Amino acid sequence: MLRFPAPADDPTVADGDASGTTSNTAKKPIAPALPPRAPRRDTVLISHGEERTDEFFWLRDIDDPAVRAYLNAENAYTAKVLRPWTRVTKKLYAELRGRFCEDDMEVPERLGDYYYYWKRVYRQHYRVFCRKRGSLSAKEQVVLDLNALAVRSSTPYLRVDSAVISSDHNHLALAADFEGTERHVVMLKDLAAGTFLEETLTNTSTSLEWANDGEHLFYVRQNDVGQPRQVYRHRLGTDPEADVLLYDEPDEKFFVSCRKSKSGRFLFIHSTSNVSAEVHFLDAGGSDIKPRLIRRRATNVEYRVAHAGAHFYIITNDNAPSFRLVRAAIEAPDLWTDFVAHRADCLLEHVEEFSEHLVLFERKDGVRRVRIIELAGGLRHTVKFPEPIYSIVECRNPQFDTHMFRFTYSSLVTPSTVFEYDMKRRLRHLRKFSEVKGGFDPTNYRVQRIFAKSRDGSRIPISLLYRQGLRKNGKNPLYLSAYGAYGKSASTTFSADRFSLVDRGFVYAIAHVRGGQDMGRRWYEEGRLLNKKQSFYDYIDCTAHLIAERYTSAKLVVAAGASAGGLLVGAVANMRPDLYRSVIADVPFVDVLNSMEDPSLPLTASEYDEWGNPAEQAFYDYIKSYSPYDNVTAQEYPHMLIFGAYNDPRVPYWEPAKWAARLRARKTGEQLLLLKTTTDAGHAGKSSPFAALHQVAVEHTFIFMTFGIDPDFDKWLPIRG
Repeated sequence: MLRFPAPADDPTVADGDASGTTSNTAKKPIAPALPPRAPRRDTVLISHGEERTDEFFWLRDIDDPAVRAYLNAENAYTAKVLRPWTRVTKKLYAELRGRFCEDDMEVPERLGDYYYYWKRVYRQHYRVFCRKRGSLSAKEQVVLDLNALAVRSSTPYLRVDSAVISSDHNHLALAADFEGTERHVVMLKDLAAGTFLEETLTNTSTSLEWANDGEHLFYVRQNDVGQPRQVYRHRLGTDPEADVLLYDEPDEKFFVSCRKSKSGRFLFIHSTSNVSAEVHFLDAGGSDIKPRLIRRRATNVEYRVAHAGAHFYIITNDNAPSFRLVRAAIEAPDLWTDFVAHRADCLLEHVEEFSEHLVLFERKDGVRRVRIIELAGGLRHTVKFPEPIYSIVECRNPQFDTHMFRFTYSSLVTPSTVFEYDMKRRLRHLRKFSEVKGGFDPTNYRVQRIFAKSRDGSRIPISLLYRQGLRKNGKNPLYLSAYGAYGKSASTTFSADRFSLVDRGFVYAIAHVRGGQDMGRRWYEEGRLLNKKQSFYDYIDCTAHLIAERYTSAKLVVAAGASAGGLLVGAVANMRPDLYRSVIADVPFVDVLNSMEDPSLPLTASEYDEWGNPAEQAFYDYIKSYSPYDNVTAQEYPHMLIFGAYNDPRVPYWEPAKWAARLRARKTGEQLLLLKTTTDAGHAGKSSPFAALHQVAVEHTFIFMTFGIDPDFDKWLPIRG
C-alpha cells in the first residue's frame, strides 16, 4: 500500500480539526499565538579581515536536536495559523484537482518495432509506462509501473528522471531518486521476464545511455559531495565494482553528462560549467572506451554537439554572443565552419538533428521560434504559430530517419497541444490536445505582452493573463512571478493552477527580468555576477509600471519566486517591502554569501560563474550587499510564506530556515511569517502530482487570507482589506 497521506490531512492546513472555522466575512490574518523563535547562538565568521556575526549559523547542523525542534515548531505554527482556513484550502484543492486529467495518455512514439507511451490511471499517483509491438492495436505490455515501484520501495517520495530502453528492447534502465536528494539509484529490468535484476548502480546522476550492443550501459557517477564527475560503462550481469571508467572530470566547476546522438552512432560526454563546455565522443557500439575530444575547453566558450551524416553540427558562442551553428567533419572535429551565421538580434538556443533536416530553436524579441533546414538542398523555412505569446517545447523525437518532428505547443490560455510537423511538406498535424476539466474556456481570458521601462532605460517584457472585462482601475490584486538567473528564459507555458487566482479577479504576470535569456544573451550577461542587482531592479520597475498603468496598486501585489527566483523576491522584499502585500518564496536561495563561501556544498564551485567567488573582495562585497539573509533589517515586511525541504541538495533546508529565523528576530509590524519545511521532498517539491497540487492550494489560501478576501468566495469578489 502506498504510504501517501491524503492531501486533506496535510499538516500545513490541518492539525486535528479538519472542519474549518472560518466565518463568511473576510478577516485580517491574525497570528493565533506568539510564533516560535530560534535561539540565538552567535557564530563569528571572518572574511577579508571583516568579522560578521551569524546568530543562526547553528541551524545548519541537522543532527542537533534543537534544529529539528525549531523546524517542527515552525511547522506546527504554520498549521495553527492556517487551520481556520482549512475549508478554503479543501475547496481550492478540489478545484485544482478537478481541472487535472487523472485518466491521461501520451501520444505513442515509435522506436524500432515498438510503440512506447505512458498513461495515468485514475487516483494513482504516478505514471505507468507501456509499449505495444507492431501496431497500436497489439496487446499492451507494462514496461514500468511507478506506482508498483513506490510500493516496492516503501518511500513517500519517488522520482524517475530518466528511463531508457536497450537497443534490442530487452532491458530497461532507470535512474530513481527515493528521497529528493538527487542521488539516484540505477535499476535494471528484464522486460521479457518482467523482473528487476539483482545488480544496481548507486550514487549516480540521471545520465543513462545503452550501447548499441544491448549489453553495456553508460552512466555517470557522483562524487562524495554529489557532483556528477565520472562516466562509467557497465556490462549486464557483472559486478558494478568491475565497471570501466571512461572519463573522469578533474575540474570541480564542471559537471558531466552523457548523451547518445539521435543517429545512434556516437556517445557524447559533455563537461559543462555555467559558461564553458568541452565535449568528448566515442563510438556507441559498446567496445570503444577511449573518448576523443571535439575541441578543448576555453573560458566563456560554450558548445553543444549533434550528429548527422558525415558531420558534427555544433552550437557555440565562440566569437558569437548570440550563438551560431558550425559544422565539422567527424575526422577533424575541431575545424569548424559556419553553417548558420551569428545574428546579434536572434539567440540560437538548441538544434534537433534528423537524417535529412535540422530543427533550430531560436529566440527573438522574447519569443521562441522554430526554423527548419534541409541538409541536402539548404532550403530553410520558419514554422508559423497563431498566438503572439506562446511556448514551444520539443518532444523526445527518438527516430532519426524521419521527416516528422514532434513538439508541444502551449500558451498562457492554450493547454498543452502535441503536433507533428512534416518537415518536407510543411504541414502540421494535431496529435493531442490536453483536456482541462471544469469547464475551462480560453475565450474568457486575455493575454498581453507589455514592456516596462527599467531605470537604465531598457524595456523589460511582462506577460499578462487576466479575465476579459477586467478594469484598469488600480483595484485588482496581482500575482507577479519571475526567475532571472542562469540564462533561463521565463516560461509562458499553460498552467491550469493559475486560474484559481485569475477567475477571482487576479492579474497573473510574469516579469522577464535580466539574468534570463528572454531577450538574448545580453539579457543574461546584464543580470549575473557584478550585474546581479539588475534582476531585482527590473522586477521592482516592472511592479512600478504595472501600478502606474493601473493594473494594480501598491500593497495589492504578490511577489512569487522559487529557488533563484526566491533569491530575487527575498532581495526585493528587503529593498521595497512597501510595494508588496505578500511574498511566496519556495526553496529560496537566500543565504547566498555563506553558501558561496562553502565549497563542501555540491553546487558552490560550479556557481562561481553565476554569482562570483567571494574569495575575491569585489564579489564578496557585492554578494553581501544583496544577499537576502545578510540584509534583513528592522522594517515592516510583507506577509511571507516560505517553503524549505529537508532533502534539498540545491538549496539546503537551512537557507530558508535561517532566513525565517532572522526575519522573526528583526522585522517589525504584525505581518504574518510562515515557514513550512517538508520532510519527504527535495528541490522540486513533492513527487506526487496530487501533493504538489495541495501545496498550490496552501499557497492560494495564504494569498486569499493575507489579502482579506472572503473565504466563502465564488468568483470576482472585491478585496475587503
